[in-house]
Amino acid sequence: KTLRKNSEGVYNATVLPYSNGRVEGINRMIKLIQRTAYGFTKFGHFIARIRLHQMETEAEKRRRPVQAPAAA
Repeated sequence: KTLRKNSEGVYNATVLPYSNGRVEGINRMIKLIQRTAYGFTKFGHFIARIRLHQMETEAEKRRRPVQAPAAA
């Protein structure tokens, strides 16, 4: 019954190339920083920590070598 009720959304999730995975990953990163940074006295320090972590993550992505496609 639930599947029939949400069949359009299920169909769209399987057919369309869109995903909210990136946003969910950012939210998870912020929550992790929030837990480890408990006790920051200034909100600006918290925001700076988030931005710093994002810059580190982007730099790591750029350093990874590109994978060659597998031969068919």
